[in-house]
Amino acid sequence: MSGIKEVEWMWEYGVYIPFCPYCGEPAYEKDSCYFCGKPYKYVEGEYKPTEVQCGEYTVVQNTNNHIHIYKDDSMVMHIQCTVKKTEEELREEVEFYKQFCKSGKLDQICNDDEGEI
Repeated sequence: MSGIKEVEWMWEYGVYIPFCPYCGEPAYEKDSCYFCGKPYKYVEGEYKPTEVQCGEYTVVQNTNNHIHIYKDDSMVMHIQCTVKKTEEELREEVEFYKQFCKSGKLDQICNDDEGEI
C-alpha cells in the first residue's frame, strides 16, 4: 500500500459503518474523506469487524483493533487494543471485566455514579 490507509469499520447504531482513518468521521465517499479531504482506501469484505455474541452482550473488535462491548444497541464499554483477538479472547474480555462489577453486569461500569465498581 502506498501510504494510504484503509477505512476503519466500526459498529454504530446496530450496523457496520466505515470511518475515515485520519479524522474519524464517517466515510461517506468511496475515495477520500468528505470532512478532512484525505484519500483513503475503501475496502469491504473480510476487513469488517469481528463480532461475537457473549450472553446478553455483543462484543465487536473494529478494524482499528478497538473493542466495543454492547448491551442491546448501547455501548457499555470501549477497550483500546493494539492486537487482533480471537473470538474466544473477545469472550474472555467480557468475563474479565464483569468480575469488577458488583452486579456482575458490564452496564454497571459505565453507569456507576459513585465510582465503585
